[in-house]
Amino acid sequence: MAVKFDFKSLEQPFEVDWPVTVSEPQDGGTVKESVFTARIRLLTPEETESLNRKVVGEDGPADINAWLNGMWIGLGAEEGELTSELRGLLLSRQYVRSALQKAYYEAAAGAPSKNAVAPPAS
Repeated sequence: MAVKFDFKSLEQPFEVDWPVTVSEPQDGGTVKESVFTARIRLLTPEETESLNRKVVGEDGPADINAWLNGMWIGLGAEEGELTSELRGLLLSRQYVRSALQKAYYEAAAGAPSKNAVAPPAS
């Protein structure tokens, strides 16, 4: 049975810890899947539009990192600290950027992740 929707929650920024499945390319055309938890902030339509303008830019495609930095605010509580050095290393890999984008869209759509872990029973 569903729980009654909390309309007051709409007044607060929405942040969620969400699993990010990274498919790291391997020799021979295979991938190694691994998972980390990202702290994601769902963007408002205005924030999304503003960041999209930064990504596209006036002269054509620019860097997707502006958008990723807007929505990816940290690591999950059990992952440790997301330092600027670690963020830079992760964002330097296309397969990590793609995984973060996919995780954001899953979270924004309210679509369960295939790597979802059920919360502990209360």
